[in-house]
Amino acid sequence: MCFAIYGPSGYSPDAGNTWIPSKVSHLDFGAVDWSDTGRALLAIGHESSGKLLFSPDAGMNWNTLGLDHWGTGLFDRKTLLTSDAKGSGIYRSTNSGKTWTKVSDEPLAGPVMVEFKRVGYWVGEHGLLVSRNKGASWKTVGPLPAGATVGPMFGKNEREIVVGAPSGLYESKDAGKTWVLAAPLAPEITVLKFGRYATYGWDPIHNLFYASQMVKPAYKLAVRP
Repeated sequence: MCFAIYGPSGYSPDAGNTWIPSKVSHLDFGAVDWSDTGRALLAIGHESSGKLLFSPDAGMNWNTLGLDHWGTGLFDRKTLLTSDAKGSGIYRSTNSGKTWTKVSDEPLAGPVMVEFKRVGYWVGEHGLLVSRNKGASWKTVGPLPAGATVGPMFGKNEREIVVGAPSGLYESKDAGKTWVLAAPLAPEITVLKFGRYATYGWDPIHNLFYASQMVKPAYKLAVRP
């Protein structure tokens, strides 16, 4: 799936050889049900008063689930997660967004929940939030680097995690209990509150970091062992 802030978006079922247009574009960020169908998408519209958008079929059809939202996450095509516009807590739906229940008062710092091996991880203001029951309850694991909002990104297992903060990219090898600086930020691509603008990626196999931002160059950094 490729989304443009300004311009058309689409889905490719064959590694980019052919593309199916998406009926929605102009999105800020979103989540995918990787462990279920791999086709359900939950996203926030750009400059849309926090419009929460859901697609069960890889962007061919979209439903608007409401306004004044910010965070996104999903475990499967029925179990969705979001927050209000201020990121003050987590709301959960088990019926594809028809009704919502607040399941945590913990304030969020990262815009997207990441699922890894059917466990949910979310960057919170007070630490890394972890859920092992499809988002029904959340536990804070250790402190995060100050101001962390990007990630988490995972290595070969749940103990290897990278997050992005205003002072750099940090790695944990003990499931988020302690952190060490892994790489500096790319030139001009700063990490701001709520994960705004900066996009960072990590290839843990080759220990490569990638960075991009609208109207900025794209960067790659190789970190030696």
